Amino acid sequence: MANINNDETQRGIFMIKVSGKEFGDYADIKELREKAVTYYATRLQGVSVENENLKKISIDKNGIVNFTNSGKKKMKNSSAKVHKLLIIKYLPELIRNATDISDKQSVKLTHKKEHFYYLHTMVSVEEKAIPVEITVIRRNNGEIQYYNHTLPTEEYKKDAVVSTEPVL
Repeated sequence: MANINNDETQRGIFMIKVSGKEFGDYADIKELREKAVTYYATRLQGVSVENENLKKISIDKNGIVNFTNSGKKKMKNSSAKVHKLLIIKYLPELIRNATDISDKQSVKLTHKKEHFYYLHTMVSVEEKAIPVEITVIRRNNGEIQYYNHTLPTEEYKKDAVVSTEPVL
């Protein structure tokens, strides 16, 4: 169960406190990655979670997000940050409670006819609010799957402006 911050943030966003001990002790990021990927494979893969706000805006009025092997692979291949790995434990709660959602039709040929939704939320790390962007993809068959998640201020630029609008 997530450690939820009872203090409302300025924007009233659902807030989870990341402790750093989500997967126990680890010697380095490689060991943490192994623990996080194992957790995803054994506890998340094959599970689905519903977001009522996504349901209102999705093409098919579907708000159910599935955790799949392809999501695990994408996440693993882009997991160079400790906080990103620790947040894996909270992905179901973050997806379920995200209220700020944007979307964009794919422009890449590899994702032709697929649609991306971006769930914008925040977590608390060392008493500091950190934005989290969870990408989910609506596949050609209508299924919505977890695709990846990022921490924009940590992964792109330290003091980056985080917008809820998709980058075109």
